[in-house]
Formats: sequence, structure tokens, C-alpha cells
Amino acid sequence: MKIERDVRQKLGKAPKDLTAAYDQIYAIIEGEEDCGREAAKYALMCVMCTVRPLTMEILLEATGYTTGSRDISAESLLELCRTC
Repeated sequence: MKIERDVRQKLGKAPKDLTAAYDQIYAIIEGEEDCGREAAKYALMCVMCTVRPLTMEILLEATGYTTGSRDISAESLLELCRTC
């Protein structure tokens, strides 16, 4: 969103708790095509299970290796894992 009014409206409709936010994000990911959905799920799993923060380079490498999608860019992965 690029317009402040849109941001404010979206914030007014934010999920009530963390579980609702995760459900909303997961529902969006489920709407992706097969490879994108798999990449987003794996990337989120890596981020949630890591002991220390991952660099984007490591996350892209791990996601590409696991999904076979070595051509995924940082921008694409961030878009796949976007929030509402």
C-alpha cells in the first residue's frame, strides 16, 4: 500500500491476535501456485525454526535447494510470504 489512507484502513481491520494473523497469512499462501506455495511454506518454516536470524542469501539457498526453484529472487520470496 502506498497511500496513507489505505494503510490506516487496513490497520483498522488487522487480525485481533497472532493466531488470527498467522491464519490470514497462511490462507494467502495456500492460494499460490504449487511451487510458490511450497517455497513460501518452507521459507516460513526455516524462519520459525532457526536458532538465529537467517540472511536472505541463506534463506534463498535453502528454499531453492528444497523446492528445486533455484531461480527464485529475494523479491519473489518476500512477495510469496507477504502479509495482508
